[in-house]
Amino acid sequence: MANSGNLHALAPLCDWIAIGKRLTRCLAIALRDQPLNEAEFRLLWLLNQTLQTVEDQGIEQRKIADSMGLSPSQVSALVESARARNLIAVVPCQRDRRRQFWKLTTAGKDQLNAVCGELANLALDWMTTERNAAKRTSCWEDAA
Repeated sequence: MANSGNLHALAPLCDWIAIGKRLTRCLAIALRDQPLNEAEFRLLWLLNQTLQTVEDQGIEQRKIADSMGLSPSQVSALVESARARNLIAVVPCQRDRRRQFWKLTTAGKDQLNAVCGELANLALDWMTTERNAAKRTSCWEDAA
């Protein structure tokens, strides 16, 4: 049985879970009119983040699977679909031809930026609404 100390300690975790679910809904709305699904968006996001940290090599397919929590076969289908639409490009490994690295193309960056702009607007609207609701609740509690 949970005691009140444990419940209190879990409150921030529960808040983060709720925020994650709300942001996932914002992402679904942002993707509604875009030619990307959530997995493709996450792939482009990951590759974009990799650009910030790795020289021009890209990220290995196995690391994509690990980072996204997908099986190698799921990643294979995902990268092939994105490659066919020119969102990502393969970079052959100089030392081992069996290894494949992937990086974002200009078209992939453009698509990612379009979704991120819409997602930022939706998230900002949600956060503003939440903040105003919290202020209203606080005002009612202060008045009571």
